[in-house]
Amino acid sequence: DLPKKNHWIGGLVLCVFPALVCGLARLEQKPLPQPWVVFLALLCLSGLWSVVSSVFELDADGAASWFVGSALTAGFALFAFLLAWEARTVDSAVFRILVGLGGAGSLVLAGGFFWKAVKRCRSGS
Repeated sequence: DLPKKNHWIGGLVLCVFPALVCGLARLEQKPLPQPWVVFLALLCLSGLWSVVSSVFELDADGAASWFVGSALTAGFALFAFLLAWEARTVDSAVFRILVGLGGAGSLVLAGGFFWKAVKRCRSGS
């Protein structure tokens, strides 16, 4: 078992930072690009999970943690794919390829994390 740590302060920072960025963008009436909205939402969800897992002292190696990790990793893959899709200039071909490969790698990791969550559920831990 992994040691249980208290991550609620970091979780609060991950929740407050995206809210501040979105609030400032709203005040200036400048919409954020779609990939960055997804990224900020993922940061907020990561922070929320850190707070919830700390408050309820959830096991970091349990099925719930692996499932949330797989969902967040799939979300970061979505962010990478959206970022690559938005870069449409000819000069950005290398950038698009690298970011797309990063997204594909994140998707593979998300599948592995999901499989580990399923195995944890089956074993009852």
